[in-house]
Parts: sequence; C-alpha cells; structure tokens
Amino acid sequence: MSYSARSGNGIVFFDLSQDDYYCEYLYEPLGDYRGNATMRVCSERSADDVPLKENPWMAAPRPSKDARPLDGVRFLAALVETSIVFRHASVRDMLCHVSERSLPLADLQTAADIAHVYRDLLMVMPLRRECLFKSFLLMNFLRRYGVTAEWVFGVHLFPFRAHCWIAVGPYVLNERPHRIEDYQTILTFGRHE
Repeated sequence: MSYSARSGNGIVFFDLSQDDYYCEYLYEPLGDYRGNATMRVCSERSADDVPLKENPWMAAPRPSKDARPLDGVRFLAALVETSIVFRHASVRDMLCHVSERSLPLADLQTAADIAHVYRDLLMVMPLRRECLFKSFLLMNFLRRYGVTAEWVFGVHLFPFRAHCWIAVGPYVLNERPHRIEDYQTILTFGRHE
C-alpha cells in the first residue's frame, strides 16, 4: 500500500508494505543531495498529478484538568507496551497495533486533557526518542482511556524530512503547529469521516 504527497516540484511516496519513502522529482537538484529518501527522476508523471494539500494545523485547547495518580499508571503501562512493540515493528505493524480495538475518536477537550497529562509525564521520563516512538506512545496512552485520535504522517522535500504527530481534526496534540507547517500530509491514520 503506497501513499503520496506533493512537496514543491516533487512527489514523495510512502510505501507502507516496505516501510520506506521514495521521491520523484521533475529536475535534478543542484549540488549533492544528502537526504534519507531514495531519489528518482520522474519522466512520465508530473508533480501536478498529486494535489498540494493545505496544512491548517492549530494548537489543541488548554487542558481543563490536571494529572491524577491513575494517569501515571496508565502512562507506564503504555510506555512498557510501546517499548516492547516498537522494538521490532514496522510502521504498518504499529498502525495495526493501535487499530486492534475499534475505539471512538476522542472529542477535542478530552484529547487535549489526555495530551496535557502525556506531556507532563513525558517531561519527567529520561526519554529522548524520535517522533515515531512518541506518537506511538501517545496513541497507546489514549487507548488506555478508551479513545483514539488521528496519526498524521508528513513529508518535506529538499531536503527530505519525514515527521509524524497526533491530531484531532486540525488540532495537534503532541507537536507545536509552527513546527509542522512546512510538512505535506502523506497519510492520516484513524480518520473517521
């Protein structure tokens, strides 16, 4: 299963079955390219074939309540589960893991409250991991409350960068909106239309 997003004059593909990105572009970039993605020159496709999507990301509202002791227990359980699964899982495996149980999409205020507790507890943990681990952890933490959210994957070309975050609609739960405004959404997992 492959997903695509346009970024400038290029197209980024995310092949979920291979757990890899690759890019096609319409011209040779100047200088030496040192990105993480495999670059291919595109001859039969144009960047106009893939529409450029708007990124209207906004910060989640302020929380309405603080952490309780049970929140810490839920966080530790989610951290253990995330650490075990993340070790040998591909992105596809992680997406399957968080979708095992059919859970309702959290309303915005509930999601903001849980994300606030998550951020507070994450700050006391000696944990400096990448966005994929932190987003997977937040999804598992949300599941402990019986709700879910949308896992958003974004890409940027020249230079290539990939990032992911958790959101409810246009409201970002675990990232600052100004840090993701340059990313084009390539995959949104968990969207309930």
